[in-house]
Amino acid sequence: MYKRELIFISGPVGAGKTTFSTALFNIMVRKGHKVCYKSFTAFPLFSYTFFKALVILFYGLKVVRYHEDVRIHPSTLFILRVKKLPKPIIVLFMLFESLNMILSFYLKVILACISRRVLIVDEGFPNMIANYIEIFGKNSAFLIVLIMAFVLKLRQKFKLLIIYVDAPDSVLLERWSTRGHPASTPVVNITHHLKYIHLVRFSKMMFSAIAPLTEIYSA
Repeated sequence: MYKRELIFISGPVGAGKTTFSTALFNIMVRKGHKVCYKSFTAFPLFSYTFFKALVILFYGLKVVRYHEDVRIHPSTLFILRVKKLPKPIIVLFMLFESLNMILSFYLKVILACISRRVLIVDEGFPNMIANYIEIFGKNSAFLIVLIMAFVLKLRQKFKLLIIYVDAPDSVLLERWSTRGHPASTPVVNITHHLKYIHLVRFSKMMFSAIAPLTEIYSA
């Protein structure tokens, strides 16, 4: 019996992940494949509401709405606060996020695409690891181990492929700046964004050890 295919399209913001994912989906559909295309990011489903409620308490609704308008996730606003919270509370965040992450993936990807032979996922777990390291730092080790174990489990049921899309830093920063993000805010600036780019590349190296990985560069 053949295995269904699971393809993660990962890479930094502005590298062309969504463009590539859409093109791949359209090509496979034209060739007659049964394909499902989903986007799956860190802090899915319940987490977005959870973190939004927290940052409204810390920063106020007006600030949160402004950053949502320029597509900055509430969890990013939470960076400055989460590192100051007691360890037990951070552990609770980890448990909540891990359960939410696995449940969301089954609901949004696996069950939603149950009749499809090929599952294309924009971002997915490689990008999620970068997000969790960015937000939680060394406290993210638990989530990283869980994600890697979960992906290894998925590899038993799916033919797994990671397509990593990248571009020069100068190109990535230019594309990022044209998406409506402010050049500098109290929590999001160029230095912060460059750090995220390198974290995504670090995550790519981790996943290359457990799954086939194809690199594509855009300019």
